[in-house]
Amino acid sequence: MTDCLNYKNYQCLRVNGKSYEGLEQLEQLCKQLASKGEEWSSALAGFLGEWMSDEEYLFIQTSGSTGVPKRIKVQKKAMVASALKTVAFLKLQKNDRALLCLSTQYIAGKMMVVRALVGGLDLIPVAVVSNPVQELEEGVEFAAMVPSQVHAIVEADPSKLNGIKKLIIGGGAVSQSLKEQLTRVDVEAWESYGMTETVSHIALRKIEAGEGDKPFQCLQGIQIDQDDRGCLVIAAPELCDEKLVTNDLVQLQGLNQFVLLGRWDNVLNTGGVKVFPEMIEQKLSGHLVFPFVIVGLPDPYWGQKVVLVIESDDEIDLTDVHFLGLLDKFERPKNVYFISSFPRTSTGKVQRHKVIQRLLEK
Repeated sequence: MTDCLNYKNYQCLRVNGKSYEGLEQLEQLCKQLASKGEEWSSALAGFLGEWMSDEEYLFIQTSGSTGVPKRIKVQKKAMVASALKTVAFLKLQKNDRALLCLSTQYIAGKMMVVRALVGGLDLIPVAVVSNPVQELEEGVEFAAMVPSQVHAIVEADPSKLNGIKKLIIGGGAVSQSLKEQLTRVDVEAWESYGMTETVSHIALRKIEAGEGDKPFQCLQGIQIDQDDRGCLVIAAPELCDEKLVTNDLVQLQGLNQFVLLGRWDNVLNTGGVKVFPEMIEQKLSGHLVFPFVIVGLPDPYWGQKVVLVIESDDEIDLTDVHFLGLLDKFERPKNVYFISSFPRTSTGKVQRHKVIQRLLEK
């Protein structure tokens, strides 16, 4: 193990402007956090306790967005390596204020803490809420959020995002409408690609005004390829011991860039033509203001038919939504269904397979 990846070298944490150096002071910090009696502070104290232990790994819960949630073993040296890559990519500086507004029960929140440890950042922990900057009095140089948090901020007061210099967004797709709103405020926003198995993100793409989306750019030391299905294969020796074969269909661009098309297990074959639900959702995202997903149902004529599923207790009039102009022939929904509430993971991701199951049970 190279010395820079040894987690024991990172036992100094700055929180709200105060430094806690060494095991004794970090233990005092844990006691202070635990005494608050709040869920977020107890979770943070618990993670710091795990970090300081002699175990060189810890177990992390996956969100279960594409299947059954599971616990996986993650090496602390891999978390250090991931944090170093992000700090370098975003050019974060020592004492930069880093907002922690994600749960440290999951990899995204844990990695914000590790980035603060390895980068000497000033961690600003707040409660895990839908609008984490509502009560924030000072700006921050760095923050990580899920799309629903960014949506909540935009809806309440978009100017609050001006108080964040660099923002990474992960844990779900960033809609086209949200991207457009982010280009109107003074924040350097990045969409991330990654998963628990890769110890947070392995690639980022900047959200900018202009023609279409840029490809994802891999962090340093990440190598990518495709399998026979066209799915992304990730080689990241510092993060995972073996190559990781994903179910994400991509187009490779050069050695370290890729365009994400959608998930292989979500692809629909309708009338002999393959369509990507995620790409249809991107096209519709600026025109449908309510939560929705695109899924496929069995059909005797088409094989699979494209359907639009809307989260609503009541049926909604869609006469003003001009599907013909927005979507290609085979992308247009054959039916529209309404569900009162989508099944979601603990991190808020819609579980498509359960949506399809509910429709089939009707």
